Amino acid sequence: MQNFGKLHPNVAISQSNLALVYQDLGDYEKARDLLEGALKSALQNFGELHPNVAISQSNLAVVYQDLGDYEKARDLLEGALKKRFCKTLENSILMWPEGSPTWLWSIRI
Repeated sequence: MQNFGKLHPNVAISQSNLALVYQDLGDYEKARDLLEGALKSALQNFGELHPNVAISQSNLAVVYQDLGDYEKARDLLEGALKKRFCKTLENSILMWPEGSPTWLWSIRI
């Protein structure tokens, strides 16, 4: 954080990766805190409708599910789904290949 600042996108990526480790260790509160920071960074750097925001929301939702806060998880996932489909469907295809951990965008030419 010293080189980039708390809200730099590279810091958010590191926070998200570290959060996955905390999640695997069962420290869901620490994972939640890191992912909330990553989401805040994504919102500030990319705006509400950017795919990175949707990814951050999805990651955070899984931790809320682990914490037993299913309503918060649902709200985050519904918001992420709207962001993933609302802006770019006219010029692109959104797909989730079998076995892939993430969505893939394919731009129509």
